[in-house]
Amino acid sequence: MNFLAKTVASLSGGFSSIPYNFGDVIVTGVENDIYSNSIWNVYKGTSKSDKTVNCSIFMVDTKSVTDELFVDMIGNAFKFSKVLKLPGVLNVLHASNNDSHYYIVTEQAIPLDKYLSQNDLTSEQLLFGLYNISEALKFINVEGATAHCNVNRHSIFVTESGEWKLFGFELATSAQNISTSLVPMGFRLPSFKDTLAPPEYLKDSQTCVQSLLQAIKIDAWQLGVLTYELFNDVKMTDSSLLNSFTKIPKNLVPYLRKLLSPSVASRCSPQQFFEVGTSTFFKSPLVDMVKILNEFSLAADHEKLAFFQDLQTEEITPPNGFLENKVLPHLLTFFKQTTQENKPMLLHLILKLSLTIPKERFTDHIKPVILEMIHVPDRSIRMTLLTTLPLYVEKLDKQDINNRFFAAFLTGFNDSNVAIREETIKSSVLLAPFLNERPLNNELLRYLAKTQMDEAAEIRSTTILCLNKIASHLSVGSRSNVLIIAFSKSIRDPHIPSRLNALTAFNDNIDLFTPEECCSRVLSAIAPLLLDKFSTIRSECDRVFKLYMEKIEKAAKEIPDDTDDAIELVNDEMNKQENLKEQIGSFGDFGWSALTNITNKIGGTLNAEVNQVTPGPSQAQTPTQSSTNLPSQVLQPTISKATEDDSWNFDMEKEPSSQRFNTEEKLPQHRSKPITLGKKSLSLKTLSLKPNANTPNTKISNKMDQNAWDDDNDNWDNDFEFGDNNIEGEEAEEDEGWGDQW
Repeated sequence: MNFLAKTVASLSGGFSSIPYNFGDVIVTGVENDIYSNSIWNVYKGTSKSDKTVNCSIFMVDTKSVTDELFVDMIGNAFKFSKVLKLPGVLNVLHASNNDSHYYIVTEQAIPLDKYLSQNDLTSEQLLFGLYNISEALKFINVEGATAHCNVNRHSIFVTESGEWKLFGFELATSAQNISTSLVPMGFRLPSFKDTLAPPEYLKDSQTCVQSLLQAIKIDAWQLGVLTYELFNDVKMTDSSLLNSFTKIPKNLVPYLRKLLSPSVASRCSPQQFFEVGTSTFFKSPLVDMVKILNEFSLAADHEKLAFFQDLQTEEITPPNGFLENKVLPHLLTFFKQTTQENKPMLLHLILKLSLTIPKERFTDHIKPVILEMIHVPDRSIRMTLLTTLPLYVEKLDKQDINNRFFAAFLTGFNDSNVAIREETIKSSVLLAPFLNERPLNNELLRYLAKTQMDEAAEIRSTTILCLNKIASHLSVGSRSNVLIIAFSKSIRDPHIPSRLNALTAFNDNIDLFTPEECCSRVLSAIAPLLLDKFSTIRSECDRVFKLYMEKIEKAAKEIPDDTDDAIELVNDEMNKQENLKEQIGSFGDFGWSALTNITNKIGGTLNAEVNQVTPGPSQAQTPTQSSTNLPSQVLQPTISKATEDDSWNFDMEKEPSSQRFNTEEKLPQHRSKPITLGKKSLSLKTLSLKPNANTPNTKISNKMDQNAWDDDNDNWDNDFEFGDNNIEGEEAEEDEGWGDQW
């Protein structure tokens, strides 16, 4: 059974023997591809214990390797990769081997050759990469007392932060094992033979490495060839072609010539090249930034703050992933430690740098910061979150937006600062697609109803823009009613941009309104602007009005014509109306004579019956027949007490007190002077009128001042429909109030 398990593990590559999961293949080794420049199979990987930890896995099956020399080179690389923990060297997370496999797990990276094919690097970025490799060789040669001897684009890897790091120690040699060095056999290594070898090696590979210094000079030559190839975008196969330096920075050319010197004695070392370059051709804002970050933990707080402040204004072009993976971790750490006054600036930088990071990392590191800062009562922080909302809103989960973000977000509508309120309204447009039905159709609309009556004109104007943008996301059941009333409200706003925005909103949302709504409500709302005193508004209103008329006319054409029965029915009704008019007209000629005859016949009896009724309070002073001396056959009209339903509310100009009618006074209680109608006389009763409770005692002016538009009783939030909470009400009229009940 053990034999079978080992066999299966061997056939499967032994993937289960290390605590990492294998992913996609990055590099295929020569055991599977004879044209490959690597003896390793390289995979993307993740940690089994933490799926957020990405890595690269170098693996080789020694039993499938046909060249025994490769096995020695693999063992040499395995040994030096575990020993050399130096700056500029690819960081090793795990290394293990068994009878058939070698595993080296490193930080995630891809070969430089592949990276160059995917990215178009600038001269500054190329120098940044060469700075990394020169620094790595300096530490390997000096601190590590080792020569790499295999420096080329196949042994250099680029990390997620865009930094170049050295690996591929198949030919590495130290002072202790120089006698057993594999360098003389380097021409059989795929990556080595793809690179232009130094002249002394081509002359005699067996005797060119007698000391560590000689081996280090091989590193210098290979560094020079790499530099030349990168700037000229060529692959060198002959040293006689190393004569074109026009594309190389001028301050670099003299030192590059020293690296490419055919003479071993006159050739400068990588250490000398690096030390000279730090003050000349390597000096750049990007390199200076790397130096600070490498010692960031030792810097004082004011130095860290100054670094991030400079980063806001520094014009640099870092490689892809540098800011997100190199700068951002330091920034997040400092953000948690710094004082409150520094956080707005740092928060803006965090959100800016998080733009390109994967969603998994955003969820783990950036989202907690956002959800914490939205609850902080600091205007600078709130403004930062609102202005940068487009950078992160799509990376937040819908559940987080509704349950953890939105409630705190709504407090911005009540802020006394106009800029905060306006930015909150603008941000609502971005949040609307992610809101559930209740927060959108209930809570958000209630706050927008308030802001449309804001004292700041720009807030009212922005509110209509917001409603226009989110109209398509509103509940279908109440959408048209809400929009018509809200847009109509702004039609009457004295602020010119608000009126224009309302017309634009009606124009953009014409498809949301039925022809019946367009005819009965929209046209009457926008028609007053046809006579607006501003020509721009008149012109826009005319265009929108015609647009709605076209829709109405199109709908009218689809209504079927009347049938013959319907036409006949209409004609019958019209004839009846004409007959009724004629009858009413003839009644005018003999009406009074007929009325006189009727009263002569029944007047005495009717008056006697009326006089027997107990009088009410308003009839107490009404004269009876015995006190009026009127003939018994005359019918006396009675006027009962005025009811509240009979009163009207008028908007009339205030009159002088001497001319104003006092409704609290009663008419004099005395016998009225008879009115002669032909040969008969009538007497009017004393009137007792009281004011209606709804009639204002003061005068309401007809003039509309600057704030008159919001004195209407408009209300468009009573028709909201959301889930199981359906607030029903009568259909709101266009002049109904809205927002007054909150």
